[in-house]
Amino acid sequence: MPQSAVRGPLIDLLLVIYKRRPARGEGIEILGDVQLLDFWLERTSFG
Repeated sequence: MPQSAVRGPLIDLLLVIYKRRPARGEGIEILGDVQLLDFWLERTSFG
């Protein structure tokens, strides 16, 4: 099974999860399946 990861400073990752900044921004590194990240972000809601 292919591996995927999103790396960056904790604050930036939290801002991506809370949809306060784009996932494809400076300081964020996406490894693996970008479509999986998009799928997950579209269906995940916090707060």
